[in-house]
Amino acid sequence: MRNVTPWPQLVKRLRFLSALKQCEFAERLGVDQCSVSRWERGESIPNIPKQRCLRDMLHKLEPSIPPAFVEAMPVRAIMHSLHDLTVVCAASEKMANEYGSTPTKMRYSDIGPLWPDSVRLMHETLETTDAWRSGEVGLVQATIFRINNKWCETTGIPILDAGLVFYTASISESPPLDLDESQCRMTIVSKDEMVS
Repeated sequence: MRNVTPWPQLVKRLRFLSALKQCEFAERLGVDQCSVSRWERGESIPNIPKQRCLRDMLHKLEPSIPPAFVEAMPVRAIMHSLHDLTVVCAASEKMANEYGSTPTKMRYSDIGPLWPDSVRLMHETLETTDAWRSGEVGLVQATIFRINNKWCETTGIPILDAGLVFYTASISESPPLDLDESQCRMTIVSKDEMVS
């Protein structure tokens, strides 16, 4: 797991949350569009004053569930960017332990390469579901085969106003009888279904 801030993902995330084009985002930061483009491609990183500015911007855009709250939770919990499900915004200590890391090191890390195929399939399905970002989805429940040969029952709740999705998970040693390690069983529950 990387210790350094993954600036390409963080800059893209902030731009998505701000709903700004590169040129508009650059103008807000007082830089040119080429700088933002290079940051997003990983060709350069923001200087220290701009890094502070970007972190301040992130804290203002993510007020609904503070990362410190997630990190302190005693359960397996993780918060992702709604626009890029591979990017971790916060993880509880129990969840970080599953990845052999710490909550601090996991923040703004890209954990996509560590996912088994079933997790990748789940997130690909969500990313192609229009209801996921339109506000119609209340929660997502899934059973997936996970790293370390353990089974994970997970619930995800989209937090649209903050551009986040908050997951909690429970781990079991044995798989459900009707599911093998290459599969993912997922249920998308609409807000209307939750009310009725």
